[in-house]
Amino acid sequence: MKRFVEVEQMLRQQGVRLTGPRQLVVRRAVAFLHFTAEELVRDVRAIDPSVARGTVYRTLALLHRTGVVEKHD
Repeated sequence: MKRFVEVEQMLRQQGVRLTGPRQLVVRRAVAFLHFTAEELVRDVRAIDPSVARGTVYRTLALLHRTGVVEKHD
């Protein structure tokens, strides 16, 4: 997984808007080696309870499409 600065730069180059909640999700996702979506939801909400579950899942989907994270079943 790439560091936040690299991921942020890559997303901005692709025209992705990095809102505050999305930045938080990206920061926390790149901080972990392995995590489930629900673990990430809990972690992000512990920092900012106003971040919606949907924001976390949509951001994860975006990170998967751009190759930042891998999805495993």
